[in-house]
Amino acid sequence: MAAQGQAVDIVDNGVNYDIVSFTDFTCKVVKKSGNGYVGDIVIPDSIIYNGKAVRVIAIDSDAFYDNQGLSSITLGNNIERIGSGAFYGCKSIQEIVIPDKVKNISSSAFKNCYGLKKVTIGASVEKIDYFAFANCNSVEELVIKDGSTTLELQPAYTYTDANERGIGTFGYFKLKTLYLGRRLNYTSDYDHGYSPFEAQKSLKEVTLGEAIVSVGPYLFSRCSALEKVTSLGDIITVREYAFASLDSLRTLNLGNSVKTIGDMAFYKCKKLESITLGDQLQDIGDEAFQGCS
Repeated sequence: MAAQGQAVDIVDNGVNYDIVSFTDFTCKVVKKSGNGYVGDIVIPDSIIYNGKAVRVIAIDSDAFYDNQGLSSITLGNNIERIGSGAFYGCKSIQEIVIPDKVKNISSSAFKNCYGLKKVTIGASVEKIDYFAFANCNSVEELVIKDGSTTLELQPAYTYTDANERGIGTFGYFKLKTLYLGRRLNYTSDYDHGYSPFEAQKSLKEVTLGEAIVSVGPYLFSRCSALEKVTSLGDIITVREYAFASLDSLRTLNLGNSVKTIGDMAFYKCKKLESITLGDQLQDIGDEAFQGCS
């Protein structure tokens, strides 16, 4: 066995690994030469090396970069990190499930994965970095699993001048359904918004998990096909423009705990016929329901 800290190449069931630590018995998935990885790849929780179980804790940067022959990928439960560009350009994979131990999805990790249709984000992810899912324009279903920590989102696209709005983390998706189980931290304002779901014009159904107590600014603004929003918890705050310009929304029940509705929160929801807010309401912002039926 080599000295600690020295990278060691291991091949197990056609997948290349480097040792991360001989003390902790951990390793990471690394690149494969030639045409890279093809077919259906399963990354196990651990591999056996010199008679020891070695946990697979990371997908190295560029490990599957532009592996267009990769048809599916299953990530083991011990994965904690997904490196930058890890699956960049893997256009044939249709689903990705981020394991619950992952803390960070690095920049461009899944950029240009044109075939992705469903994405599941694990319960412990704390940050999704710049461009992580940029140009993934076939994703129809997104599940952000229930979790207690706030999920920080970086843009998929940064604006270049004062007249151009930014594109949020999931802005390239073509969502139809969304489960949101985590509090979100993202930048959004009228001129340079990075709302992760704004203008998802095919989004029809949203479910908000118990952890969601505030609907963020511009979060679902201009989601013109949105028909159904279900809250499983107690919404306390609806921020500015949160549900603005929803052309298809007719009824909405946010529970009995709403205290504050921000400015323009339901602006131009032209078909909104009824909304249930409960008896805790204390403040309604300017023009919150302007343009509603």
